[in-house]
Amino acid sequence: MNSKGQMLIFTFMIMMTIIVLIMGSAPAGQAVLNQTMHVTNMDCDNSSISSFDKTACVAVDMGMF
Repeated sequence: MNSKGQMLIFTFMIMMTIIVLIMGSAPAGQAVLNQTMHVTNMDCDNSSISSFDKTACVAVDMGMF
């Protein structure tokens, strides 16, 4: 196998490792996200909250990523 093929396989292996690590850590991140929203009573599902609260909800959601 030439070096181009080896590099392709190596890159694929690294990519799969990163995906597995992200998927493994996602439940812990989701638990922190749920705890943050429920303990502080952010009520992000309510459509009549202020723009400030909506922005805070979006910021917490984006913190997950």
